[in-house]
Amino acid sequence: MTTATVKLPPWIVAVLVVLGTAALCQALPTEWNLWLRYDRGGVSAGQVWRFLTANFIHLGWAHLALNATGMLLMTWIFGRDWPAFRWLLALLIAGVISAAGVHLASPDVFWLIGLSGALHGLFAFGAVGWIRLDERVGWLLLAGLLMKLIYEQFTGSLAVSESIVGGAIVTDAHVWGALGGLIAAGVDKLCWRKGPAPL
Repeated sequence: MTTATVKLPPWIVAVLVVLGTAALCQALPTEWNLWLRYDRGGVSAGQVWRFLTANFIHLGWAHLALNATGMLLMTWIFGRDWPAFRWLLALLIAGVISAAGVHLASPDVFWLIGLSGALHGLFAFGAVGWIRLDERVGWLLLAGLLMKLIYEQFTGSLAVSESIVGGAIVTDAHVWGALGGLIAAGVDKLCWRKGPAPL
């Protein structure tokens, strides 16, 4: 008697790894999370790992659920266009640049957590990927992202988003995350000139 095995597509495995890591971090004691979030004083003291780990810490389960929904949406739209490794690399680049940009350009922000900056980067990365495939809708998506970022800079985040998250949203992180996504797209083009190539 043989048993059938279910093999998940690599892009689904990538999403499960990211969201599973975020869920494990959320379950950690609060004191541990303080060592993982972006903290201006900590980074200034040399704790640079916070640029990465801050992306996996959230204000609460509702905040994590909101970002998980965004991650699933980004992956549903764009993820299947990419090998899992390249998709995860783009996420990490966007997440690190999101936190690093806040550190360098937003001195009034003392701590930061969540995946939203990295998700804005994934959106930019995916849109550029479509442009590389001569899909004109990629330009429309980039324009829509730019309008959202400009709106947030002038008016702040939506009140409903802050009520779900349970705290203030650092919109500067979205700007830097989007820039990180564009940088990730440039890195991807240098390393893999053929553009998106799903596995």
